[in-house]
Amino acid sequence: MLPPVRKTIHIKRPPAQAFHIFTDELALWWPLDRHSIAARSGRRPAALSAHLSQGGEIWETDHAGQRHLWGSFASYDAPRHLVLNWHVGREPAQATRIDLQFHASPGGCDATLVHDGWEALQGEAAAIRAGYDTGWDYVFGSCFARACIGGA
Repeated sequence: MLPPVRKTIHIKRPPAQAFHIFTDELALWWPLDRHSIAARSGRRPAALSAHLSQGGEIWETDHAGQRHLWGSFASYDAPRHLVLNWHVGREPAQATRIDLQFHASPGGCDATLVHDGWEALQGEAAAIRAGYDTGWDYVFGSCFARACIGGA
């Protein structure tokens, strides 16, 4: 069993604002030019949309109008906690799990992302986990953190 990827960042905003930026403004801060299905062909997606509720889904739409499911919200408890079944570019049966929590702390909040469930990926799990370990440093630790200070 592979260990989870765990990332914690401090954000100088209250939890409700940080949660809002992560969810409602996802298409504004997510680095779609590098981390999307369309990026594999050198393009940005035409759109990224999310239905923000338990059972809601995140969809990428390419320039041909084809939709690609990234994942679904297994839990959505705004503004504190969400859990995603995450399978960008894979079948839902290969979903990993992203657990994201926002906790008030002096001067703002701490956001902790835990990505686990690697066993769903079987033989590819170790390599994919390694990619996400560095990928979350950029996507969560840099892009999301920058959006929270107004520089998305």
